[in-house]
Amino acid sequence: MDLRRWIPALLVASLAMLAAPDARALDTDRGLHQFHHTAWTRAQGAPSQISAIAQTRDGFLWVGSTQGLYWFDGIRFQRFEPTNDVQVPSHNSYALHATADGGLWVSFRPSGLGFIRDGRLTLYTRPDQIPKTQVYSIRTALDGRLFAGTHEGIAQWNGTRWVSLDDAWGVPNDRVRQLIALPRGLVAVVGREVLLLPPRATRFAKLADVPCEPVEMVADAHATVWVSCDGGMLRVPVSGPPVFDRAAMRPPFVEVMFDRDGALWLGNDFGLYRVRDPAQALGATIENADTYTDEDGLTSDNIIHMFEDREGNVWVATSRGLDRFRSNPVVPVALPEAYTSNTIAAGEDGAVWVAGMFTSPLVRIDAAHRAGARTPFLEASQPVQARSVLRTRDGTTWWGGLGVLYRQRGERVDVVPGPREVANSWIWDLANASDGRGLWLGVDDLGLWEVDGDAWSPARLPQGLLSRVPSASWDDGAGVQWFGYTENRIRVVDHGRVTSYGPEDGLDIGRVKVIRGNAVQRWVGGELGVALFDGKRFHRVRFAGSQQPGAVGGIVPTHSGDVWLSEMRSLIRIPVDEMRALLRNPKHAVRAQRFDESDGLPGAPQMNTTDSTALEASDGVLWFGTDSGLAWVDPEKLRPPGPNPEARLLTVRARDEAIDAKGATDFPVGTDHLEFVFTAMTLTAPERVRFRYRLAGFDDAWQDAGTRREAAYSRVPPGDYVFHVQAAHPGQAWGGPEAAMRVSIAPAFWQARWFLFLCFAFGAAVIGALYLLRLHQMERQMLARLQERHDERERIARELHDTLLQGLHGLILRFHAIGVQIPADNPLRAAIDRALDRADDMLVEGRDRVSNMRRSTESSASLPVALVRAGQQFAEGYPGQFCHAIQGVERTIDPIVQDDLYQLGREALFNAFNHSDASRIELLLVFDHHRFVLRVVDNGRGMDPAVARAGGLRGHWGLAGMRERAERVQGALSIGPGADGGTAIELVVPARTAYAVTAARRFKDWALRRATISSSDDRG
Repeated sequence: MDLRRWIPALLVASLAMLAAPDARALDTDRGLHQFHHTAWTRAQGAPSQISAIAQTRDGFLWVGSTQGLYWFDGIRFQRFEPTNDVQVPSHNSYALHATADGGLWVSFRPSGLGFIRDGRLTLYTRPDQIPKTQVYSIRTALDGRLFAGTHEGIAQWNGTRWVSLDDAWGVPNDRVRQLIALPRGLVAVVGREVLLLPPRATRFAKLADVPCEPVEMVADAHATVWVSCDGGMLRVPVSGPPVFDRAAMRPPFVEVMFDRDGALWLGNDFGLYRVRDPAQALGATIENADTYTDEDGLTSDNIIHMFEDREGNVWVATSRGLDRFRSNPVVPVALPEAYTSNTIAAGEDGAVWVAGMFTSPLVRIDAAHRAGARTPFLEASQPVQARSVLRTRDGTTWWGGLGVLYRQRGERVDVVPGPREVANSWIWDLANASDGRGLWLGVDDLGLWEVDGDAWSPARLPQGLLSRVPSASWDDGAGVQWFGYTENRIRVVDHGRVTSYGPEDGLDIGRVKVIRGNAVQRWVGGELGVALFDGKRFHRVRFAGSQQPGAVGGIVPTHSGDVWLSEMRSLIRIPVDEMRALLRNPKHAVRAQRFDESDGLPGAPQMNTTDSTALEASDGVLWFGTDSGLAWVDPEKLRPPGPNPEARLLTVRARDEAIDAKGATDFPVGTDHLEFVFTAMTLTAPERVRFRYRLAGFDDAWQDAGTRREAAYSRVPPGDYVFHVQAAHPGQAWGGPEAAMRVSIAPAFWQARWFLFLCFAFGAAVIGALYLLRLHQMERQMLARLQERHDERERIARELHDTLLQGLHGLILRFHAIGVQIPADNPLRAAIDRALDRADDMLVEGRDRVSNMRRSTESSASLPVALVRAGQQFAEGYPGQFCHAIQGVERTIDPIVQDDLYQLGREALFNAFNHSDASRIELLLVFDHHRFVLRVVDNGRGMDPAVARAGGLRGHWGLAGMRERAERVQGALSIGPGADGGTAIELVVPARTAYAVTAARRFKDWALRRATISSSDDRG
């Protein structure tokens, strides 16, 4: 083997892999019609008369046409507008070339070249900057040098301008059709010569002469150069002489391309052709090539250009638009129109048999048809019409039809007619009889029948098995049969023993449509989803995301461990790893992969049958019935989803002005509405990509945009924000690269911080002034109320003095006059003297109380000073000791409250000094943050418990007055024995009532609260 021959091919393959790490080429085992085709015309925003296509490093597709230069993200076409306000010399973009640094060279027609990078266009239009004639092709050689093929030779870029190559380079002064960069050098077809410039060389060498007028030049995977001309095909291999075939590829093709799998794509005025094996193109005809024309959906039969992107998609430019062919995991198989509501069964060698609802041939689909061959299907010996099928252990396939059974062995089909009772009834279900000797048939409204050989009879059923037709059945191959019914009912027959399951066993999927399983799993599909049986109970399977499965008509547990569901909207694949997680935890939210029309599924999965609409063929290929035919999936060739695509910000719009989203953007005063436009860097199935976004500084969490590619925000206040966007393939977790953009909205002067601070300061000043005014009003009201109370007390004292006390004094004088008339030795005289002494005491006490009512100096002083002064007055001449103490920082007492507190405290001291006979009397005042406490304690003889319970002596009002004053100040008064005997009187008043409301007090309250919190934190 000549290893040197394969080195270039290996280099080409390596470069292709580096350029497209996630490429998904178009398999050569599929026909052109089995690829996913999408067409864009002017109605979808695409330009017509496209002349060139290129893909830049960022993933965008660039399209040059006579109507301008466009970029395309797979969803929208956008005309290129330079961000640096440069006017393009022409809208006719003839040739494009993407460079490794992310730039794009553009050849304008009739003259001029431009280089685009980061949205900026650099023009080269002066005669000393560009070649003398039109540029048809631009290529970068693998050694890094950049060349352009023109109408009169080749030019090279020297870093500042294009320089035409002179005769020393060995280039004829003729038209250059094409340039190709290969590992062995730069290949050019100039006039009718094929030239090669080896790496780092400065002179071209001739490889071959073209015997006819060249049209196109390409290279295959082996680096063989193919030159198409109007008289045949010239092949120039890496080694060996050129080979010319005049009969090859007739008529000539103006567009020729090899894809990365080696298939040959051809285009002319009659449509598109694809040759899976290029050797087929070397002969008189290419009749075996796949064809695609406007009748198949091509935008036009006039092919102008072809291009393969980094993901393996093939793009075809026509005179009317742009077409894309991409690989799809689900491959459709076209069937004749008569085949609807099909019933399918697995055959030998990977084949499947298909029967329709109406009488039609029973056809066999083999590997060739699966690959898109349009040869006739192999037909069985007998036409059938079927609604059910069963393959028994002996290899016989039974088809249930309208009143008859069809028995198939290989290609031979025999009819087993039913009795007259079932002549017009469909056989909806087939199952092995429990004794293993015959078949059970579900016959319309007639229930279950039994067929043994050719004999038909109503079925002899084990006890507990319903006689009506089941909606689904399954034989596990070990003698256990499962039957499903409507209303969440299942019966399991295990060698004649019947077990029933229902909603009480977790079954909640509605009418059972399919039952399937394997050695360890039992799956049930119904109208409302799918359930998994753990041996005792059924568990409805939940899926991650918001979309839960609907009706499930087909289930295939594959040999690889995956489970496939045929659901009413799509096919669902549960990977083996998710299956393991589900078996461990039935409540696990399954992350599955969905396949729908965008993946090649022809229509919606078939639902109107009692048989499973999905099966695994003997070669491991999965088959699914749909309302538009059949489709297959090869799990071995099913690539896992690649990494999530890169999100890309395109523009941000504010105040009807769109700004290119590059770097940071500042918006002027008055901006409050922002619109962000973004995309994802994938061209394979961009319509399925999901997005989420958030505006940091405005959003608290990510916003799910679905497939929408815009985000709008209203009422955005001034400030600095960062917009983030992420993209993900359907069914994949979020992650991967995200795009971010900083935006800043300038505030108006009334939104600026200094203005807000001034407003706050002004508002605080106004509130403070109003607060002080209110305090002044409250102070005046308090003083007025105090004056009213003082005046009322003086009035009462004056009336008491003028009436009661004066009268009492007169009575005392009269009784004294009477008493002196009684002899001194008379006992009555002594009684009267004692009564008069008592009356004198009461008169003195009454005068003292009246004097206290008129006294204001004590109560106008601070409460501690007034009470201490009162105690000291009572202590004069008293044999006991008077002590006083203050705890806490003294605070101002509310003036109204202070008078009641003073009178209550003075009454307590008075009682202690006059009635306790104590040796020690204590006064304690506590100024606490939350309360005020007044306590008077003595160590005297104490208070009679009966008096304490009665609230005082009958006819005495001291204790009653104290209680009234305590209630008036919202305090709690307690009277009881002291710790050392005697009596303890304690009054507790809440701080909000006891203390005066002042600004200083509020500040102190706040400071005390903060200090309390801090000390609590320190202790914690």
